[in-house]
Amino acid sequence: MHGLDHPSPKSCIRTFAALGLLDQAQAEQALAMADDRNLVVHLYHEALAVALERRLAGHVTLLASWLDAMKQQL
Repeated sequence: MHGLDHPSPKSCIRTFAALGLLDQAQAEQALAMADDRNLVVHLYHEALAVALERRLAGHVTLLASWLDAMKQQL
């Protein structure tokens, strides 16, 4: 999008925030979501998995809002 190249998910999130497609709260949530993704793929700990599962609904809401913002830009 916008012809920009992003070497990492977090740099992509920061750019989307700079472009106004994510507000500050959404950007912080998206960065936390990226951290959660990294945790879940690298750790195998049941208590952590349960904690992450509780945050999934918030991640889904954020992703839907983010997708809507991208669609509006197209």
